[in-house]
Amino acid sequence: MLLLTAIELWGYSLESLLPFLPFLMLPIVFFAMRAMVNNSGPWSKLKQRYAHHQDPGLVMGERVSIPMVRLGMMNYKNLFRFVKTGTGLYMYPIRLMRSGVPGVMIPYSEFKRIERKKRFLFKVVRLDVGSFDGVTMEISERDFAKLSDKLDLM
Repeated sequence: MLLLTAIELWGYSLESLLPFLPFLMLPIVFFAMRAMVNNSGPWSKLKQRYAHHQDPGLVMGERVSIPMVRLGMMNYKNLFRFVKTGTGLYMYPIRLMRSGVPGVMIPYSEFKRIERKKRFLFKVVRLDVGSFDGVTMEISERDFAKLSDKLDLM
């Protein structure tokens, strides 16, 4: 209500602002999406347990491209970057979504079970992460091959 009054005081009517409504909504949608990615679902469980507060640029290891990751029931396409280190798999959100959110360092010993599944057109590998319920990581079989040398669950 206060916003509507301020708009009218500036001499604009709401009808004149309708063409700009998508551009006005874009920041709201962006911040809502960023809050969802960072503070809800399986990612928040991983953050609580495996938070690693080191800058991603300083983590030593092999950068691995895994474009499609599914954590629990949520698909995170191109939202995470991965570093394969000597002790574990380091995951962190892309810079646009990061803003103070720590990455997670999941030790290789925390990947408990591998289950291979066939989706509609491709094969995926489902990994259970940790000993708590609800967090499974699902990646394509081709992307799993990039990590399989460190994971001895086969």
